[in-house]
Amino acid sequence: MILMQADSFAQRVPFQVVASGNEVLISLNVASRKEVDRLIDRVEANGGQITRCPTDARGFYGASFTDLDGRHFNVIVR
Repeated sequence: MILMQADSFAQRVPFQVVASGNEVLISLNVASRKEVDRLIDRVEANGGQITRCPTDARGFYGASFTDLDGRHFNVIVR
């Protein structure tokens, strides 16, 4: 778990940080870029929403998505 100040968190997520309520970004580390792409393809095929397409950023390759219940996920590989 990483605890961040709201402004730092807002810079790292592709959605607007809300002033109330609880929010969590679940980050999944995988072994390869191919795994990132495969997982994002599966998420999209099963109705999840891709909020950031796979890309290189800050030394990582990753993407973000929400599941059918609206939970936020980040999948990355270094």
